[in-house]
Amino acid sequence: MKGLGFPEVDRDGSHAVRVEPGKRIRVGVTIRALGGIVYPNLAYVVRINRIEELWEDYIAELGLLNERGFYPTFMIGLLEAWPEVAARADYNEKVHSLSLELNEEGVQKFYTLFEYILKEKMFPLGEKLEDVAELDRIINRGPVEMATWLIQGKEWFLRRLIIARLANNPDLDKIYERDLAELQAREKTGEAFFQHYPDVMEKVFNKLKNVEPWV
Repeated sequence: MKGLGFPEVDRDGSHAVRVEPGKRIRVGVTIRALGGIVYPNLAYVVRINRIEELWEDYIAELGLLNERGFYPTFMIGLLEAWPEVAARADYNEKVHSLSLELNEEGVQKFYTLFEYILKEKMFPLGEKLEDVAELDRIINRGPVEMATWLIQGKEWFLRRLIIARLANNPDLDKIYERDLAELQAREKTGEAFFQHYPDVMEKVFNKLKNVEPWV
């Protein structure tokens, strides 16, 4: 990964890391082997500090892992970066992964595909999504279901509200009211995580009133 511009490795060794001004990019590789077949997969994970720092003051109130700098803004998987991969003979739909033979030829094929996927698919899409206006277009201006692959984690209600503000989305108030109503409904189910979420949502919304758009 050093040759592709990722000189560091996470402390747990699970991701190659590149730190740039205002953001942190990680590439994770998972490899499973079963019955002489290897199932490699890739994930491209981006944290945009300006987005995450606007909600991280409330990590403790939400009961999340209290580690600033940990939370990513979005993640791109193999199928999202390269939809055409699903039509390949070496793609296993059941495990959503490539399937390669565990031999020298399979290893060489993995390295060739690995570099191709990163350079030609994940890097360009990742750079495109670092534009807050593009993120807003996907997660706030279309069906909510379209965004579930892109922004994950229970904190995503806060994240998409922040992105709407930074992108100067004119529907910010509507997005807030919609998501607050959903959080209040979940709160009534008694799930512990959502006990303080509506209050945190309101705090973030009020905080955003003093934040200038980023476009």
